[in-house]
Amino acid sequence: MSISDGYWVMLKPLSPGQHTIRFGGSFVRGPGTGFMVDTTYVVTVSQ
Repeated sequence: MSISDGYWVMLKPLSPGQHTIRFGGSFVRGPGTGFMVDTTYVVTVSQ
C-alpha cells in the first residue's frame, strides 16, 4: 500500500530561456469546500 499527496506535472522538455507555469484549482463541494490554490512558477532553463 502507498500514498502520495501534492501537485504533479509532466512537461515536454522546455527550450532554453524563461518560462512561466501557472496552475490552480478549488474545491466546490465536500469537506474541502472553499479551499483554493493559485500557483505560479517562473523557471529558467539553461543549455
